[in-house]
Amino acid sequence: AVFFPLLESDRSLQPNLSQELLNLPMVIRERNIDYQVQRLILFHRLLEGYPHTRDKIVEQARLDIPPPVRAHVWAALLNVRGDIQTVYERIDKDTETKTDRQIEVDIPRCHQYDALLASPEGHLKFKRVLKAWCVSHPGLVYWQGLDSLSASFLWLNFNNEGKTHLLKLFVFLDF
Repeated sequence: AVFFPLLESDRSLQPNLSQELLNLPMVIRERNIDYQVQRLILFHRLLEGYPHTRDKIVEQARLDIPPPVRAHVWAALLNVRGDIQTVYERIDKDTETKTDRQIEVDIPRCHQYDALLASPEGHLKFKRVLKAWCVSHPGLVYWQGLDSLSASFLWLNFNNEGKTHLLKLFVFLDF
């Protein structure tokens, strides 16, 4: 294993990146291989130091978040910690509830613009995540549009339903 010191100074946060490159529009920066590699290395190191480096993650996320690490960065921004997969697995997503019919109607007609979310596997994951939310919030009811809120989290965490579910929980704690 290789260990790096925590990134503490502002100078260490932008190694070898010119101010000219940083001032370019994000669309251009995202297509620049050198820029993306530097940002991926930076975020990898910041995420390794989480939660100690959370303030630096927030600061750097304001500039941009490289697509390959967006799910992990959003989890850090929302303070998701602990064994989230075990928490998610313990939620009963199989027992029929009064919201099942509405969920089954909403999922097939929504998000057809995205091949991943419109796939049979995407529909199944949507259903499990939405049911987990309903079971976890017995004082609230499912409403049309909850699937839209879930869509971005599910897309970023397609292979980690537990993180999708807990990101939604943290978003709702702020309201």
